[in-house]
Amino acid sequence: MDARARVAGACRGRSDPDAGRWTRHMNSWSAEAWRRVVESSPEGIVICDAAARECPVLFVNPAFVDMCGYPAAALLGTNLRILQGTDRDQEARTRLREALDRGEPARVLVRNYRPDGSLFWNEMVVQPVRSAAGQLTHFIGYHRDASERLKAAERTPAGLPPWLREDRLTGLHSRAYFQELLQRDWVLAQRDSHEIGLTLFDIDDLGAYNDKFDRSAGDACIRRVALVPPRALALEGLLNACRAALKRAKVNGKDGIVTAEAGDFH
Repeated sequence: MDARARVAGACRGRSDPDAGRWTRHMNSWSAEAWRRVVESSPEGIVICDAAARECPVLFVNPAFVDMCGYPAAALLGTNLRILQGTDRDQEARTRLREALDRGEPARVLVRNYRPDGSLFWNEMVVQPVRSAAGQLTHFIGYHRDASERLKAAERTPAGLPPWLREDRLTGLHSRAYFQELLQRDWVLAQRDSHEIGLTLFDIDDLGAYNDKFDRSAGDACIRRVALVPPRALALEGLLNACRAALKRAKVNGKDGIVTAEAGDFH
């Protein structure tokens, strides 16, 4: 089953009256028409031969050539490790290799280098392609330059104005600001191939506590609970190492969440 048949097959699941017409139309597309579709994609696309040793490159579209800086002729027939230069000791690269060896899809963020030596972060999604008999034949990779997104993540989050970063009742970070910080830390963790941890503190029976002592007492209780994580870390002698990474936030009115990057705990 070729690519046209597979895409057409997906269209047969459509329930609208035009499904049959669309299927016939797509089946009539020539190989050249499909090639133009791939070549016009704004996302870098690479097709590799999964059946050959070293998975040589069979096809690259113009968007990938523009992103990596290598001409297509220099990439065809080679392995994409050429883009990593001597920077081979990458955890993401190991995960990618293991997934490909198993014939499984993978999504990784890899440091790549252009011919002039400039670094760019390649966010790639690799999918295996199999024949009708289930035999692995190709890998198709979708590539995107994530360098600017990562640079933005390194800067102090400025999306929310200061007055929206703090919960006025408790003085803790607001939920929206916490989510902004978490998104930034998640991007950086992907780039640096390390883990981040989330700890959720749920205050039992806070509603009953508010009913008995009023809402202000409940907010004071939340503030006291929010002090527990850093104090506990101080007892372990880790507060100084973790202060920069530790964030406290009020979420859903009564839950507190702490995030810390794994690399900050030694």
